[in-house]
Amino acid sequence: KRLHWAFLMISIFLGINFVFTMPTYYSYDELQHFIKAYQIASFDFGIEDEREIGWPENIDQFFYPNGLKIVSYQSYKEKESFCNVFSNNTNDNIKYYSTTAKNYLPTAYLPAAFGIALGKLFAMPFFIVFYLGRLFNLLCYTVIFLFILKYTKVWKKTIFVLGLLPGLVYLASSYSADPVTFSFAVAVVALFGNMLFSKDYSVTNRHLIGFILCSSVMITGKMSYAPLIFLLFLIQNKKLLFSKKHNNQQTICLKFAIIIILGLVVLFNVWYSLSNDLNQWNLEGVDVSEQIRFILMNIPLYFKICIKSILDSFTYYFAGAIGNFAYSGAFPDGLILSTIIYLILISILDNNENKNELNIKCKVGIGSIILMCLGLTITFIYVSFNPVGSLSINGMQGRYFAPLLLPLMLLFKSNKISNEFRPKNLIGVMLFISSTLLTLAVLKLFLGFSL
Repeated sequence: KRLHWAFLMISIFLGINFVFTMPTYYSYDELQHFIKAYQIASFDFGIEDEREIGWPENIDQFFYPNGLKIVSYQSYKEKESFCNVFSNNTNDNIKYYSTTAKNYLPTAYLPAAFGIALGKLFAMPFFIVFYLGRLFNLLCYTVIFLFILKYTKVWKKTIFVLGLLPGLVYLASSYSADPVTFSFAVAVVALFGNMLFSKDYSVTNRHLIGFILCSSVMITGKMSYAPLIFLLFLIQNKKLLFSKKHNNQQTICLKFAIIIILGLVVLFNVWYSLSNDLNQWNLEGVDVSEQIRFILMNIPLYFKICIKSILDSFTYYFAGAIGNFAYSGAFPDGLILSTIIYLILISILDNNENKNELNIKCKVGIGSIILMCLGLTITFIYVSFNPVGSLSINGMQGRYFAPLLLPLMLLFKSNKISNEFRPKNLIGVMLFISSTLLTLAVLKLFLGFSL
């Protein structure tokens, strides 16, 4: 019953080491995400074109290492010198910096932006301001999972293990839109589970409003996960009837009304992205409209390209969430494979809180939704990051697969496999393994950059 507090302690205690040990820009595209968060903290929400805001005088020097692929520090003394260079707290250098995250809505950057704004408000040294943004991203990630674990009635152990995967905590401790997107995707699936296994006529407005809000945040983080909202149609109508006086037609109308509301969120997101140009990377041969035209004219070929991409990279998708630490390296393949097995076993054994089983129809629906999300994610990468007509898909990373891990794990669940473990013993094993994996990741960073 206190699993959420255990998650809080492990995530904060070990995650905070990532925040302060990870060199600058050693998470994927962290420079781009930092610029976006800093702009939002300066009340630039991407509406005005190339708005100039205040930066420290030596900000170009702060950005310098990333351009040359040089780590900002590799020892404690180097880190101390690095921080001293950026100990100023003035922001009188008025400039505009472009970012490849320009076409993302501000939603997923608000936690980091709040940390930056707090540091600027109290005139803290710039390097502290930078770390505060990272710290608040981790705090937001942890608090969201704390509430999910506290209020979900199903799949607690699976969610606990997923939230503490080292690759995801590493990502949550940096500047990135992915932690907010991932955590709210988990919240959407958890809310679906609560409604799916609720008693008849017991779903309340609070459930539905929560589903709409969590789905909206998830969609603004990355539109390709929007098909998760169709989980709503897998819930029996009588679960959503507020009383016996209502009929199935009213429930169907309610479901479609929710989909329409979330569809408007998708349309707004599309408008914002297109108005800020999807091709922010300015890669040679990339043309969004021409790539879309190529797909529409060659649907069978593109389908084949997508299938090949999924089959070639499926194991890599897991590795990205489990033990890929961007430019800080990765866990050995053997450890990643062991963690995959551990994750699947927990998903199978996580069946003693609720004896209701996902039937075949429900699992087929979940599987179809996973494929839709994966297809949209691959298509987004193909359209915005690959030359027109490319026969392979480059740029697809494991972190993009993370929001689909929980629905994927649901496909392994079956009450036909009895769980004879005492809950206390099973949770003890989970606490030990998840803490150990995170500790190994912390040691990897510490040995690499802080001695």
